[in-house]
Amino acid sequence: MNRFVLPLLFIGAFFLWPKIKSNFLPSGKLPPSFTKMDSPCLGKKMCSVIYVAPWCPACKDVAPILTDLLKNAQEFNRDVGIMVVVGEGQAHENQQLADSFGRGSLIDHDRSILKSLDVSYYPTFVVVDASFKIVKKDQEAFQWAIDQFGK
Repeated sequence: MNRFVLPLLFIGAFFLWPKIKSNFLPSGKLPPSFTKMDSPCLGKKMCSVIYVAPWCPACKDVAPILTDLLKNAQEFNRDVGIMVVVGEGQAHENQQLADSFGRGSLIDHDRSILKSLDVSYYPTFVVVDASFKIVKKDQEAFQWAIDQFGK
C-alpha cells in the first residue's frame, strides 16, 4: 500500500501544480508605477516591455538592438509601443544604463515591475495589452518587438 502512496502524491502534484502556481505567482499585470504619464506604453494597444540588468552579459549583447528598436518606435506614431525597464543593479548602474537607452526606458527602483513580470532571467521580454496584462512572453515577445520596430 505504501509503495502506491508516493507515486500518487507525485501524480497529484503534477496535475495540481498549475492551479497552485497561479495562486502564488504575480497577477501577470504590471504595477501602477508602470503606468505613469510619460510611459511609452500608455494609450497603446500593445507594448513590448524588456527587463534588463546592468550586470547581465546577455543584456549588454542585446542593448544595441534595443536602442535601435526604441529609436525606430519613436520615429513612428503608432498604436504599439516599446519600453525597456532597468533594474537589479546598483542605483548608479541602473541610471547609467537607462540613460544609454534614452527616452523609452524606466528604472524599477522598488522591484515592483520585476515581481509583476516574475523575472527570473535576463533579459526578460513580454508584450502587454492596453490594460497592461501580459499577452506574450519570451521568444514570442522578442519576435513581436522585432516585427513591430525592426527595419
